[in-house]
Amino acid sequence: MHNYILLIGLVATVFFFLVDKNLLPATLLARRHMLSKLENNKNKDLQMQSELEQLVDENNAWSYVAFPDSEVTYKEYLELLREKFSIEYSDSEFESLRTNRMTRKQMADYIQKIKNQEEAAQALRTDINYQKSNLQSLSICRAS
Repeated sequence: MHNYILLIGLVATVFFFLVDKNLLPATLLARRHMLSKLENNKNKDLQMQSELEQLVDENNAWSYVAFPDSEVTYKEYLELLREKFSIEYSDSEFESLRTNRMTRKQMADYIQKIKNQEEAAQALRTDINYQKSNLQSLSICRAS
């Protein structure tokens, strides 16, 4: 009887150790999935920034206002995108996700952060499409 109690205590101790150190297979898979999503978001964001920069450069629109109701130029807009990128996709961000122990709440928060990045990437894609039409009309006005 005592052996069963000791065995249950040992199993419970090992289980709680694995939970505490985020070493359960589900936790490791979740972490890998988040790293993969983060890397994917990083590549999409970088590609869209490059696409927007090329578009602005082709139309020589660096000093033109990027949005109708603001005074933000295309140059400033791209600088803001780069600054946001350097914060969200920094090496320390990846390293933190790889190595730091995370509670369930922190993991849920990080998953939400990645979803927010995906939504921001969709918004950036929509904005790039808008900027294409905006810059095309700007080119027509300059040509006239």
